[in-house]
Amino acid sequence: MSPPPPVRQDHIQLGRQLDIFTTDPLVGAGLPLWLPAGAAVRYELEQFILELERRAGYEHVVTPAVAKQELYARSGHWEYYAQDMFPPMETGEAGERLVLRPVNCPHHILVYRHADRSYRDLPLRLAELGDMYRMERSGVVSGLSRVRAMTLNDGHVFCRPAQVGEEVAAILDLVDASYDRLGLVVSEVRLSTRDEASDKWAGDSEQWRSSEAALRAVLGARDGAWTETPGDAAFYGPKVDIDVADVHGRAFTLSTVQVDLWMPDRFDLRYVDEEGARQRPVMVHRSILSTAERLMAFLLERTQGRFPYWLAPEQVHLLPVSDTHAQAAREVAASLRCAGVRSEVVPASRSLGSRVRRAADRMVPVTAVLGDREVEAGQVSVRLRGSRDAVSVTLPALQGALEGAGRDRLQMPVL
Repeated sequence: MSPPPPVRQDHIQLGRQLDIFTTDPLVGAGLPLWLPAGAAVRYELEQFILELERRAGYEHVVTPAVAKQELYARSGHWEYYAQDMFPPMETGEAGERLVLRPVNCPHHILVYRHADRSYRDLPLRLAELGDMYRMERSGVVSGLSRVRAMTLNDGHVFCRPAQVGEEVAAILDLVDASYDRLGLVVSEVRLSTRDEASDKWAGDSEQWRSSEAALRAVLGARDGAWTETPGDAAFYGPKVDIDVADVHGRAFTLSTVQVDLWMPDRFDLRYVDEEGARQRPVMVHRSILSTAERLMAFLLERTQGRFPYWLAPEQVHLLPVSDTHAQAAREVAASLRCAGVRSEVVPASRSLGSRVRRAADRMVPVTAVLGDREVEAGQVSVRLRGSRDAVSVTLPALQGALEGAGRDRLQMPVL
């Protein structure tokens, strides 16, 4: 008889086991508290996507997570999206009401229009790890996968109409690059269009036809199958949705690209062309890796907590055999931390065997033991996650291997 399949834990169980996040009724449903371990993983993911975006020509901005209600009235969100927004806050000023933003795009529009733009400035690629808030009902929020407070890997490209196809293709290439590094597999690509029988769409028919045609042309020129799903578009424009499957085979959208001709009209965005005439730019909305919360939930379940070395919240556990080796372990840990390695000394208050098992339970990639022999030889005895064999290495050799694994984003160090 074959053994039963391994039990797959959900991200809430794994998050508790690895101290990734917690919740508290004093904060409220759907408002997770990121613990140090979770914040460490999140920071690495943020640096990863910021680096990819910089290489792709994006400029990063920081905008506030609150604005006047009239901003969202102008963008159309108050009309089409108000049911998902928190109620306005009265400021006491005459008629002024502030709203927690549910999206970042109106803020990036204001960044675009703060200066006069020429055709030479386009495409202008803006990106932000933007905090957003959505009024999910308390009965549907769950762990990190459905929350009220989230940070979106957001970006907007302002370009000339002739540049739309090239910019959308470049965004999809960026998605491919990030998925390749993170080991993500696309389950489905969908072109989400409007349902012409419904009145929930903003803009005129010609804007929709033009935007949908641009996305069809890009998808048609790329390898891979895609489907079209009428009725799933954003209220202001069609989009490409890229789905991945969780450990239970359920698909959900992780990345999206949207072509928008409507909001540039609403905000009267302009650029000056070669002839000196004022023209309307196209706005392309995109998210490469969704929100930090949704991505973490997915990665926890996909890896079952066995993060690659560069993402592991605790990369190295240093285990002194006894209290007499504690100072040596602290010195090694300090040296590794200076090199950017997340290392922790686990004191000899429990047996060595129990501390090794604890490291295994927390899925720590590298466990290093220091006893008399190691201290005298200026070495550490290292065991990598998943291996029963230990190898003795010098501190410089260990530090070099760990720095290389982190820099190159390897699954495990090479000793």
